[in-house]
Amino acid sequence: PDHGYNDALVYISQAYHETKDYNFYFTKRFWVFRHFSHFLRPGAVRYDIPNEILPYGTVAVAAKNVDGVYATIFVNRNVTEQVIRMKLPGEGGEVTNAVQTTDKDDFAAVTVPAVSADGTFNLNLPAKGVLTIQFTVGGPIAAGPAGKRDIVGKAEGEIHAKNGKRGRRWWKMR
Repeated sequence: PDHGYNDALVYISQAYHETKDYNFYFTKRFWVFRHFSHFLRPGAVRYDIPNEILPYGTVAVAAKNVDGVYATIFVNRNVTEQVIRMKLPGEGGEVTNAVQTTDKDDFAAVTVPAVSADGTFNLNLPAKGVLTIQFTVGGPIAAGPAGKRDIVGKAEGEIHAKNGKRGRRWWKMR
């Protein structure tokens, strides 16, 4: 149930002593936090996605985890869906997982987008939602220095976002 609170990750009913409702209630904030804690693991190398080149109202974080799997978390604060065309770095990469949190979904698995032969695919970022994709890449990718935390790495790939009728490149990992 929605208790109308928004300042914590988990709640129990305030009237639990009367109702005997000892259940935990997870807020949307909990599910958004889970995207970051689940997909960005300790030791991950962060890749720069400048906010000024993202569609208005959208932010993103990308990282390569120590297991070699990349994760990109997109947060769309707009009331409309945003469409992004992404090109994976390297050759022969694939999207292996996609999870979203929206007003209707809580950390729900969604269909993994098909990657074309040139490594591109489309992402539909849900309105007022968070979408995380995990992907692997083939071929050599340059990364930031090993052993440092929160390092901006470098790789090859790009993302194009459509903001209304305008398309623009907003991320290039080099």
